[in-house]
Amino acid sequence: MLVYGFDEHASAAFSEVGMGGVRRFFLRSALAAAFAFVICRIFFPGASPLRVTILAAVMLLLAYLFEYTRRKDQGGTYGSP
Repeated sequence: MLVYGFDEHASAAFSEVGMGGVRRFFLRSALAAAFAFVICRIFFPGASPLRVTILAAVMLLLAYLFEYTRRKDQGGTYGSP
């Protein structure tokens, strides 16, 4: 089934097992930077690049924190497949 340009084989590459830690980090970093840029341009039009970078770092930290708590609540072990 083709959904938004991805099929079953392509979506398997983005699953928990198929995506390595480094690749996940770069994907989260890019998304955090993009969302931080958009948020700062909407709510803080005069924001400096440093403020955008700080917001992106906070968003990235929150992504990892939420993943840790989600895995802990589900009874899984963090870092082990």
